[in-house]
Amino acid sequence: MRLFARDFVRSFFCLAVLLILVAVPVKARSADLTHVPVGSWVYQALERLEAEGLINSAILTSRPISRPEAARLVNEAASGQPSPEAARILKKLKRELEPVNDPSGGLQPVRLKEAGFRYIYSDGEPYLLNVNNRGDILGNGSNFRAGLEASADFGSHLGFFLNPEIRYPEGASGNNHEIVLVEGYGALNFWNIELTAGRQALWWGPGVHGALILSDNARPFDLVKLTNPEPFALPWIFRHIGLIKLTGFVTRLEESRDFANPYLAGLRLDIKPHPYVSIGLSRVAIFGGAGRHVDSGVIWDVITAGNENVVGDPGNQLGSFDAKIVLPLSFQEVVIYGELGGEDEAGSLPSRNAHLAGLYLPGAFGLDNLDLRVEYAETYISKYPGMWYTHHIYTSGYTYDGRVIGHHMGTDAKDLFLSAVYASDYGDFQIVFDIESSGRAIKSKNRSAAISWIRPLRDTAELSLGYYFDRRTNIGGVAGADEDSHSFMAGVKMGL
Repeated sequence: MRLFARDFVRSFFCLAVLLILVAVPVKARSADLTHVPVGSWVYQALERLEAEGLINSAILTSRPISRPEAARLVNEAASGQPSPEAARILKKLKRELEPVNDPSGGLQPVRLKEAGFRYIYSDGEPYLLNVNNRGDILGNGSNFRAGLEASADFGSHLGFFLNPEIRYPEGASGNNHEIVLVEGYGALNFWNIELTAGRQALWWGPGVHGALILSDNARPFDLVKLTNPEPFALPWIFRHIGLIKLTGFVTRLEESRDFANPYLAGLRLDIKPHPYVSIGLSRVAIFGGAGRHVDSGVIWDVITAGNENVVGDPGNQLGSFDAKIVLPLSFQEVVIYGELGGEDEAGSLPSRNAHLAGLYLPGAFGLDNLDLRVEYAETYISKYPGMWYTHHIYTSGYTYDGRVIGHHMGTDAKDLFLSAVYASDYGDFQIVFDIESSGRAIKSKNRSAAISWIRPLRDTAELSLGYYFDRRTNIGGVAGADEDSHSFMAGVKMGL
């Protein structure tokens, strides 16, 4: 383990040196040095601006991004000619990302950013509400959630973020309340190089309803992460590659699994060779843990994808390639995206491929305030049953506290997601349909539908209401294990 720690430090040191040599320092910076949490509405808003061709330098497929970076993108979009809907979005984003002033005339170093309360009542075990929610588990009956977000800055380089939440009950069969630190971390930023340490959710890929490698389906990791917040261009002839963003992280998974506290490490390269094209390459690996030897050779095999599927192989390795293409056509903006992932290795390249594909239509059918999306994902490989998110050595699979770290649909699964969002003076309405199946001989199926409404009460507060229906059949692959659930949600958020 001592040798692993030394090699890990060296790897992050090399990544830091690379960023120092080529990164361009961020010139304009918000007072808040923390990040926009994964799952925030800010990402959907920025994607709408990107689809209209108002943002050319955004890399939104590696989340979270820093709030200074989000503010920079908003300023870039504001210099263009936005549509009426984009102008409304810009106004809302500026309110969200603007610095908070102290009455004495300076910037507030410590801020209570937001407080929120949600009440969910479910007649049955909900499904749609229990995916991509940072590991939370909502159960049958009444569920209360109350939390707040706070940040603090120390100078112009160090920021802290805390998001505690009171949950009652905690878990589907829980009876007691629990105070949970959903996210909490410190971020140190120098010369466009950012080191983050603490608890944080990650999302890698262009998908909205899921991602093959990293999503917020499981609870946030306790991690160390290194990245460059603002994409940069390499010097000399390499500038033709386009903008680049590098992200690396390492964490340890839970103790209660086959090999206690194994390491999970990941590296992602984002490239933007054209203002309308984004490309991402991701690699993650689970290795080590109680009773598993780790040395420089194991680390090298993990980095190079070597010795996969041999006796004593170094760990469970996954990789993916993703791309997003923006077509800001005059008659209809179109965003096409996809992800191809490998759960196995062949010649140091991913194999046993799963895939995800999506289509996003902002301002659909000539209605500026209507956004449509369709997304399909599949981990079902006909010749190789039980391949994705499983491993012959790490039998607990690609999970964290029992939740899949990648796409929530899991192994041998297919998922079709449809969404329509309509913005009006009376609030934003969203309708969602989700059809999912998993398994082989006896297929477990989930059919879900939801309608939700979000209404601003004033500049710093909003009310949300929602109804969710889930029909589940052959639950867990057991024939006849069927259940319907009806869930109702009411929530209030207030900026502080």
